[in-house]
Amino acid sequence: MHRQKNMVRVLNPARRKNGGLTTIADLALIPSGILSALELRERFKGKSAKTNPEQPHGHTTNTVRVLNPAMVNRLSAVTRNAKEKVKAEDLFFEFRGRIVRSSNFLEARPTTPKIVAELGGLVEIVLDGETARNKNLRCLDIEVSNDNCDKVLRLDSKRVKLAADGNGDLHIVGLCLSMPEGFARGRSHFLGNVVSVAYRTDKPHIEKGVLDYEHEFAEHGGDYPKLYYKDGYLFFRGGTYTITSAGIVG
Repeated sequence: MHRQKNMVRVLNPARRKNGGLTTIADLALIPSGILSALELRERFKGKSAKTNPEQPHGHTTNTVRVLNPAMVNRLSAVTRNAKEKVKAEDLFFEFRGRIVRSSNFLEARPTTPKIVAELGGLVEIVLDGETARNKNLRCLDIEVSNDNCDKVLRLDSKRVKLAADGNGDLHIVGLCLSMPEGFARGRSHFLGNVVSVAYRTDKPHIEKGVLDYEHEFAEHGGDYPKLYYKDGYLFFRGGTYTITSAGIVG
């Protein structure tokens, strides 16, 4: 069965070659600041007053836009996306110490917010050996190794990204795995408690260069995030942590 891809916009520091806002679908590139839905529509609809050739020279007819339920729903979605973008931009600036200069689309789980901030390339996810589901891990098309008693999932950091939405929740984007035999479609399969994540990024407000950073969860108390697989995607659920200018805390 053909699976339709779900794509999300990932904010990153790369500079766009072709700047400019062209369509309402390109909303995520609007400079910071929330515009009302009607202001956004005005940006794209052009002039509302048109010259009527049957009227005396210089006379104009006034046109009005009549909103219907479908239009109102669309405008509400536009405003909601604008708010998501501003929150994600603020988080990106705090974590990466630089402003957003570009964005690109990466595949992600359908419930992932449409606009997220790229924290860095995801290098590895370490699962607690006592809670890791070895049978489920063996079924996945992903490299898994042992580190003492823990299980280490190694990922391609150039392709797979660790991202966060404007609310500070972590997401895995750019990774879609094949559906293993014996896994029920539409069901979440528990893989284990996440002990730590390693990601590759630059933080110019802290130190120079692109470096690997490791964050250990619940090091001083709190809950570990849980890693799940569902319909081709890995995702985190729960956990006690915060995204700050110093990195991931908690």
